Amino acid sequence: MKFHILIILVLGGLLSEAQAQLASLTTDPPRSKKRYEYQLKRLDKRINSPFHEGAPLISTDGSVLYFFVADHPDNKFGTKGSQDIWYTERTSNGKWREAVHMPAPLNQNRYNQVMSIINEGNTLLIRGKGNKLSEGFSIVHRNFNDWSNPVPLRIKDYDNMRKGVYSGGVLNQQGDVLLLYFNELKDQKISDLYVSFKQKEGSWSKPAFIRALNTSHDEFGPNLDPDGSTLYFASTRPGGQGSSDIYVSKRLDDTWLKWSEPINLGPPVNTSGFDAYYSVDDKGNVFTTRAYMSPDGGSLDILSLIPVEKPKPKLAIWGYVYDRETEETVTATVKYEIHQIAADEVVSDNIDGFYEVIITGDGTYQILTTAEGYMNTSDELVVPAVESDTIIQKDLYLDRIEIGTTVRLNNIFFDFDKTTLRPESIMELNTLVEFLKSNPSVKAQISGHTDSKGSDRYNVNLSEGRAASVRFYLLEHWVDQDRVISKGYGESVPVTTNETDEGRQLNRRVEFTILEI
Repeated sequence: MKFHILIILVLGGLLSEAQAQLASLTTDPPRSKKRYEYQLKRLDKRINSPFHEGAPLISTDGSVLYFFVADHPDNKFGTKGSQDIWYTERTSNGKWREAVHMPAPLNQNRYNQVMSIINEGNTLLIRGKGNKLSEGFSIVHRNFNDWSNPVPLRIKDYDNMRKGVYSGGVLNQQGDVLLLYFNELKDQKISDLYVSFKQKEGSWSKPAFIRALNTSHDEFGPNLDPDGSTLYFASTRPGGQGSSDIYVSKRLDDTWLKWSEPINLGPPVNTSGFDAYYSVDDKGNVFTTRAYMSPDGGSLDILSLIPVEKPKPKLAIWGYVYDRETEETVTATVKYEIHQIAADEVVSDNIDGFYEVIITGDGTYQILTTAEGYMNTSDELVVPAVESDTIIQKDLYLDRIEIGTTVRLNNIFFDFDKTTLRPESIMELNTLVEFLKSNPSVKAQISGHTDSKGSDRYNVNLSEGRAASVRFYLLEHWVDQDRVISKGYGESVPVTTNETDEGRQLNRRVEFTILEI
């Protein structure tokens, strides 16, 4: 057991550089992708006391917080050398209730602590096996509003192996894997991490040394994410912020002996002091223990670090609209859309053709540009995720309505190897409908083209089917059938080489050609 002068901090939705590095080791997303600033808040006297609180442990749903209070007069062994479990519950409005001392059959040892919460909060792993020295571990189960008598864990050779000063552990959510920390050398004050497995008859295997996580320094205070693959623990290894820092590692296999290189969580979790005992709920709210000494050596309080979400960075896209042939600027309507939802719509300047749209986030945007006397034009723009205000330039080009003018329909998409139009084609298709209705004298051809993969006959059939699907959509939307024809050219009219993936992608296309005005 480690006893220090302690303070509890609460952090919400933390996403540090270390967590981002950890996320790269797995396909699982980080628990929270939001960016926050933090506001430090002192919790009221319902939680804080004139005594020392430490080793917080939050339930998965964030509704109950367990911690120990040292030398409180209500502790079983009173004000001299005692450590009892207390808890608080969160109300429906997010406030914490007044902390409560846990009654018997808990808090029967001199040094007590909740080390794991599993089974939806109905099972606890606690310190001690009913002796005053508080060695070993026990399980308790909730019976309605009461708790069962502690049932000691029988861990093979643990009592003989554990000779150091401090010890502790954590269970996975299934309750069949136990991560421990202790030292096999007598009176040593530093610890190493071990793993033990529950056996069929209910006992536990001999603890195995986890070489991938241990150093010659102190490793202690392990805590597992509910997924069972993400481990947080404290260590005094070199390279930390202070005397003890919190690290995170990812389990690599089911032996529980192979782990990724531990990563220091960095500030604000770690400071120049003592940081340990990291616990997180399913909303990303983090509780951890921090050493702190008030100037007068007095009492310590529980503080909360409240997340305040940063405003999203401003993303501006601007550019000029040009006549493709003359390169003169054009007054046009520019519409941006993402996931078939309009993002912004503006009219370019009637003098210099300048436009600017404001969008809210990253993704692939479809751009529709329309102007009187010009073909409606569609483009695509991939916008990356950004951390600060960003401007992206995108110039747009329009073709005049003239016989023989051909435009590529960039945002027409089909299911693979089929003629079925995909939903993300709707914006482009509706653009064609609007153009033909606004220009009732125009007659046009829809042309389908493929790359060179597949036989000639197959490619002709595929291109004809895709062109016909576009024509059929127009007819469904009240465009006269004698105004639009469709034709498939297969691979016979490439615009570039078919020897590369990029070239083949450019050759797979649908085009719109004006036949009559």
